[in-house]
Amino acid sequence: MFEYTTKFTVRYAETDQMGIVHHSNYAVFYELARVEAMSSLGSNYRAMEESGILMPILNIHSVFKAPLRFDDKVTIKVLIKKMPLAKILFEYELYTENGCLAHLGSTELGFVTKDGMKPCRVPAWFADCLRPFFD
Repeated sequence: MFEYTTKFTVRYAETDQMGIVHHSNYAVFYELARVEAMSSLGSNYRAMEESGILMPILNIHSVFKAPLRFDDKVTIKVLIKKMPLAKILFEYELYTENGCLAHLGSTELGFVTKDGMKPCRVPAWFADCLRPFFD
């Protein structure tokens, strides 16, 4: 299993009239963590796209446990529990500074060719980056 953790601070612009993070921002938080996690593996979206592979989101899921507010220091954990084939599932856990689980989420992305948007398998070089976590 692959696990990566990063931190961020909730900005005022990410909150709504009630003073809590607006639900639409969680997809942005997921992307922030997913991009950093891929970079930590020695891979990134740019390299994926330059190799002719795109990763569209197929599914997104969010479970709200506790509100996040402006200036909260948030830890987000990214998990990949299964070696990808034609799809990859990223799971997210967001914690407040005091360790409270505030949010659970997931995004399922597919691998498709840049030319033609045809489904394909995970690129071998990306699978090689992940393989040590699943052996």
